[in-house]
Parts: sequence; structure tokens; C-alpha cells
Amino acid sequence: MFIPLTSDTSLKHWPIATVSLIVVHIVVLVVQGSMQMHPLEVDLDPPGIDVGAQAIDVGEVPGWYDFMLSHGDGLHPVQWLTSMLMHDGWGHLVGNMIFLWVFGHLIEGIVGPFAFVGLYLGLGILQNFIGQLMFLGFPAEPSLGASGAIYSIMVLAALWAPQDNIQSLLIVTFRPLLIHVPILIMCLFYFLWDFGIALFQGFSLGTELLHVTGAGVGFAAGLGLLATGKIDCDERDMFSMIRDAAGRPKRAKARPKTIIKPREATADELQEKMRKLTFAWKTFDAHLVSGHPDSAIAQLHIVRKLDQDVHWDEPRLLNLIQVLQSHQRMDDVMRFSEIYLSTFSSRKQVVRLNMARILVVEKGLPRKALKMLATVDLSGLDAKNRQVAQNLERQCKKLIDEGTVETRDD
Repeated sequence: MFIPLTSDTSLKHWPIATVSLIVVHIVVLVVQGSMQMHPLEVDLDPPGIDVGAQAIDVGEVPGWYDFMLSHGDGLHPVQWLTSMLMHDGWGHLVGNMIFLWVFGHLIEGIVGPFAFVGLYLGLGILQNFIGQLMFLGFPAEPSLGASGAIYSIMVLAALWAPQDNIQSLLIVTFRPLLIHVPILIMCLFYFLWDFGIALFQGFSLGTELLHVTGAGVGFAAGLGLLATGKIDCDERDMFSMIRDAAGRPKRAKARPKTIIKPREATADELQEKMRKLTFAWKTFDAHLVSGHPDSAIAQLHIVRKLDQDVHWDEPRLLNLIQVLQSHQRMDDVMRFSEIYLSTFSSRKQVVRLNMARILVVEKGLPRKALKMLATVDLSGLDAKNRQVAQNLERQCKKLIDEGTVETRDD
């Protein structure tokens, strides 16, 4: 079982709303604990039939019983909100709050605090309305908890940042392991787990069915907001992932119909822009230090959004290439190496040598590697790298003599 701990997502907003909602849930549970027990009576008089008895006392229930989501006795709008804020004890609360923190701060980082609160409460209320509507004619035990709304938020994360990673605790034979799991994989795992149990139970009312309902609500809302362009995910969303996998160009943003001459930025605006750029580059560096090249590249989109004319720093670009290579991201290494060659010159011979090595060793393209080696000035290399270049040249010629066919046009 995966237990999520935190994400490596680049945040544009501090998780103020997520923390506030967690505090609200804690306060509500404390209030629940302070409420007195009261007797529960069951009506024995069928409508229109007088059987001589009005109700029977079946015992005591907590004072917050009437605020749970009832099933089979009509629609109760107040319960759609109250039930999602309540929990059945501290264990129930802690489990849900872990997931709310991990996926909540991620979504809040994309849409901002006010929009996140609206999404969280709105999707939770909608999920509870659907749950109560589905069982209008099927009386069942009342339910409570935030897991339906949290499932909706988790699915939003899977649609809006599917390749971002969640640092998770994996329990294997009682041994805890810290691993990084892509959000899409984690979401599919939990959804299929609960869907399978709900299917086995014949989709009767239970925790798993409520989770699946929450996931469905989140999927519809997340897909709709994404398709209509209401959400800016900095090209990290599901649609962008599918376009990249298919090799299609990125979707161009709509141009304004009228051209408005931009006004001169004030000194305060320029200072704020520089502050944001500095923070964005620091976040980029932090992702590289922690070994998360995907998040670092995603951070570049934020940098470019802040300043289209921003210039690379040479050590930072070399560091990115090195981290990408350590993760075997050779296509990205080649792409950013080309950027280096078009921008800097101090290490261009070493960069070209590395590109030649990738072409022959990783991609099996000896002829292209030879062309790259021909551009390397051996006098600009130290003795060790000159030896590497000579070895690569011999290896390329050997592969060509053996009849290596280059089937890829990279």
C-alpha cells in the first residue's frame, strides 16, 4: 500500500487554504467530541396507516448523528456540507488529512487558495448530493468523512500534473521504503483498488463506492476545466502528456484579437518580477539538487512565462544536462546540449564529445557520431578526453565496417 507523504511539484501559491481546511476538519472533530448523546427514535407508523404506535426508542446516538449523510430518507442539503467536514474518530481524520495535504497543496499550487476552497467544497457537496440521490429508495447506514471530496482532488491532480511525483511510504513485508510514484500511477492504483472492492460488493453502499463516486465527479470536473482552458498547468497536464507521447506540437495559445500597446512597467513591478524570477530559479536549482529533472524542466515553463527573454546561466545549464544524463534522459540531454552549443563556448568541445558518445553508445548511430566528432577540436581537450575521442572514433568505424544500419533519423 502506498502512503503519500509529499510531492515534488513546483508551486505557484503557498498552501494556505489546504492547511486552513485541515485545521477546520480538526476543529469540527473536537466539536463532535463535545456534543452530548441523545436518544434515537424510529418511526413505526407507515404513512396513511394508523397502527397505534408512533415511535420506538432504539438507543442513544452522538449529537452529531443528524449531520451525517443519511441514505434512503430524502434529500438533505445541509448534510451534503456537514458530513464531509466530520470524521469518525482521530484515526479516520489523520488518514484523510494525509491525502488532503498531499493532493490539496498540489491543486492549490495550480489554481490558488480561493479557487481551491471552491473546488474542494463544491466537488464534495456534489459528490454527497449524488450519493444521497443514488440511494433514495434504499435505506442504509449514514456516512461521513472527507474522502469523497479528497478523491475528487486526487483525480484533478492526476489530470493536471500526471507525471509529477509523490514521495510515498511503501510497506513491503513490514519494511518501510521511500519511493517516488507518478501521480497518475498512484491515482490509478487507489481507484482500481476501490472500484474492484465496490464491484465485488455489488456496488452496495460503502466507503469504496463513495470513493469511486468522488473520483467520477473529480474526473468530469477536471476534464471539463482542462478542455475549456480554464486551468493553466504549464504544459504538465494530461493533454500535454498525450501530445508529447504522440509527437504532436504543443497547443498554441489563442492570440488576442486586438493589439494593445504594453505600458511601461513601474519600478515596483520590475522589482516584483525579479523577485519571482529569483524564486523560480532557486526552485529549479532545488529540484536539480534533489534529482528531479522533470520538475526542474516544468519550472522552466514558469521562468519563461515570467520572462520570455530570460538568459541561461552556464553552470545551471551544465548541471541540468548532467542530472538528465544521470537519469538516462538522453533525448533531453541532446536537446539541452544543442541549446548550450548555441549559447556558450567555454565547454563546447566536451559537450560535443559527450553528444558523440551518446549517438554511438546509447543510440547506435555511428555515422552521426563521426560527424559530431569531426566538429570536436581535439586541441581544446585534455589528454583523457582526447583518448575518449579516439576510442569513440575507432568504435564508430568498427560498427560501420560490421554493417551497422542506422534506422533512426535523429
